Amino acid sequence: MWYLPQFLLCLLAVQVQGHGRLLEPPSRSSMWRFGYGTPPNYNDNELFCGGLYVHSVINGGKCGVCGDPYHVKQPRPNEAGGKYGLGIIVRNYTAGQVIKATIDLTANHLGYFEFRICPNNNINKIVDQSCLDKYPLELADGSGTKFHVQKGLMGLTDIYLQLPPHSACSQCVLQWEYRGENNWGLCSNGKQQLGCGPQETFRSCADIAIYPEDPEE
Repeated sequence: MWYLPQFLLCLLAVQVQGHGRLLEPPSRSSMWRFGYGTPPNYNDNELFCGGLYVHSVINGGKCGVCGDPYHVKQPRPNEAGGKYGLGIIVRNYTAGQVIKATIDLTANHLGYFEFRICPNNNINKIVDQSCLDKYPLELADGSGTKFHVQKGLMGLTDIYLQLPPHSACSQCVLQWEYRGENNWGLCSNGKQQLGCGPQETFRSCADIAIYPEDPEE
């Protein structure tokens, strides 16, 4: 088993590569970059559930809804009531609108992005993942809900999303989630290959408002 330590070192080298941030709409941790006067988070591209070991081993695969380590006491820094969860509405949209999301990918580790919203309607309430999971956003091109990260993709990437009709809210939480697929792990068929097993996961939250298509609704 002489090769095992070398394999683990390679795995760790891969794990630390993946970084990204939600810039449009500005996430709670990135608002300072756009002049909001909010507390700066210089590590806003590292909201990765505490890292692969913390996420998958210490916290059993659980993650804070906005990317904070799950074991941190609530309110976690990026949740309502936390350091960055100040309840500031950064964008106003209309139900049924196609909106642009911009991700700054500072390192590529394959995988895919997904976006969700929750009509929270209370800036002081911590959003539940179960609510977000009810409202996955479709890609505007009709290809589904997953934006697959191709090899070599880096820097700013614009992704167009379809807001559902009748999705009005005074405060919706928009969640970006990035699940990588560049770590080796055990697959369901018993084989080991790239993309199987625990993977690094990033999450970010932004506070938005969605107005009805018909103002009288």
